[in-house]
Amino acid sequence: TAEARMIQDRHLGYYLQMAERSYEELQGPNDLFWINKLQQEHDNLRAALRWSLDAPDADPQEAMQLSSALLDFWDTRGYTSEGYQWIRKALADAPDTPTIHRCRAMLGAGLLGIRISKGEDSPKYLEVALKLSRQLNNTHLIMRSLFHSINVFEAQIELKKRLKETIDLARTTENEYYLAMSLVTWSDNYSSDVIERTRSLKEAYVIADKLGNVRLQAFILWQSGLFEIQRGSYGSADTMVQKSLRLSQSLKDHHQTAHCLLTLGTAATHQMFYSNATRYEEESLQIFRDLSDRVCTARTMRSMGWNAFLSGDARKGIEQLEESLVAFRDLETTYDYLLSAILLGRDYLFYGHIQKAKGIFLEALGLMQQPPEWPESLPDCLEGICALPDISPNSAAVLLGKAQSIRERYALVIPLSERRLIDPVIAGLQAQLGEEDYDSMLNEGMKMTYHKTIELAIETLQNQGYAQKND
Repeated sequence: TAEARMIQDRHLGYYLQMAERSYEELQGPNDLFWINKLQQEHDNLRAALRWSLDAPDADPQEAMQLSSALLDFWDTRGYTSEGYQWIRKALADAPDTPTIHRCRAMLGAGLLGIRISKGEDSPKYLEVALKLSRQLNNTHLIMRSLFHSINVFEAQIELKKRLKETIDLARTTENEYYLAMSLVTWSDNYSSDVIERTRSLKEAYVIADKLGNVRLQAFILWQSGLFEIQRGSYGSADTMVQKSLRLSQSLKDHHQTAHCLLTLGTAATHQMFYSNATRYEEESLQIFRDLSDRVCTARTMRSMGWNAFLSGDARKGIEQLEESLVAFRDLETTYDYLLSAILLGRDYLFYGHIQKAKGIFLEALGLMQQPPEWPESLPDCLEGICALPDISPNSAAVLLGKAQSIRERYALVIPLSERRLIDPVIAGLQAQLGEEDYDSMLNEGMKMTYHKTIELAIETLQNQGYAQKND
């Protein structure tokens, strides 16, 4: 009846206002309140969405407005697949006109697509969002589009430029939420050394603490914990990640909760607490599978495989690492593929599959020869290569020198659980070369460039088996 339509229109209008307010509030100090409020009203919001799409005189702008305003709620509470479908339906029904709501919907489709591993569509959505935001001269949407686009491209020069623009815009507009998020991302990807990374993380944490946004605090604590793990500061890492986990659980943020659990598993593996690591990883794996996040599922399988290998089950480690490698190949995520390949090569080597190890190390080096540069992945690869039999001791010492210099620059401590993989190699080289010559070769490697080191590593692998004759 006409009266029913009038009531449904008023219902839609009410929940449009609520969603719009939440869109702004979720980046402020009241995000936990609004997350819970939207959860309580979720069925009403779904009803409003259906009416915005199905009403006889439906306005497609309202469907895009409502669905895109719920982006952060859907992302936080794990309704990623559902949110993605709502936004895609709203976009399909709307005309191709440059509006703020279309821009926001494109941004939402791109971000939620990343979460559920719909990577083939996400770059397109995010690029359209960025183009529209610039066309509309909407600084907030420009900033959000720039920031989220760095998750789907591997052209490092362009990504660094985009992140720098995001930071500049956030400072200019005094947007504390995206300033802190961008500083953390900068510290993780583009900091030149440990000092710059520490400074960026500290600034982000001060901003988050002042703002009082729970989601932001959880994210920064988690990232800071990851950094502490790399440095070998496991006590402070545990404090940070456990606090992030509690905040994430209070938000019922399934994605962030799973990340925290996986990080606690990594820390446990580093400290040789293998059964604890398995427990954390299995819990994380189930959450990522429930969220249909194939990328993070494969990352968890990689961690489980490495934990299995280090705990003494090399066969299980190979199976899980190979599974992650296949997934990353299908998903076309080059960096994750590279990391799994390096760990798998070291597992192959330990298990006696020398030719397989050599082949996968060569593949990894070939990937690292291409842009972008991934220096923090190089030490593990070089240390694995140096453990191969019949490697030239001179070349091995040089390669270890470069690995050591990268570890010192980025504070990448060799975990206790991995010392047994590298200590015998170092002791063997010192015995073969003598400590004086070993130190000389080590210093030579420290001065080598990234690409020269990779060239030497490839040459060393190709000459494997002829070390004694060549020397």
